[in-house]
Amino acid sequence: CLTVQDMSIIRGSSLTGLTETVTALGGDCRAFVAGAGIRFDDVGRHDHYISLPRSIRLMELVATDLHTPDFGRRLAKQQGIEILGAVGLAGRNAATVGDAFAAFEKFMASYSPAISARIAPKGDPHLPRFEYSFLLDPLPPQAQAMELAMGVTLQVLLHLLGSTYCPVHVHFPHSPLTSPASYRDYY
Repeated sequence: CLTVQDMSIIRGSSLTGLTETVTALGGDCRAFVAGAGIRFDDVGRHDHYISLPRSIRLMELVATDLHTPDFGRRLAKQQGIEILGAVGLAGRNAATVGDAFAAFEKFMASYSPAISARIAPKGDPHLPRFEYSFLLDPLPPQAQAMELAMGVTLQVLLHLLGSTYCPVHVHFPHSPLTSPASYRDYY
């Protein structure tokens, strides 16, 4: 039975690499997915949608049960611009990185209408700020999903700007899940 909250959707490609990541950690991916109320056949599929709140709960459940506080970041390493489907294609074919992010902002609703992704110039105009948020009310615990999203953003930026890219700052709406050094190494 779907609730109104479950009608906030995201493409199944948002869970690309889930099976491999969970299995490598010794977990049963099918059991986790079923426990979250998601059809296993939808996992990793760009042409299927899943409940965003259920996928967020799935991330938290896996991280907790497998004692893997960096689960979202690990999963992000399995993903890249291709999980965004047509949104990623628009970004990949943009003339500039700025144009790519303008395309992401404009078309993100086709990936998930419950996500906001935007460039917000703050302070130094040469250091634009990328903001990402889930448009859910109430907002469930989301630390793992937010770390996945920012990890995917890093993968996209590495694709667009090259392997030497390194963000100046990364801020999360939650307390660190692992040591500060692990975040510095990751980003």
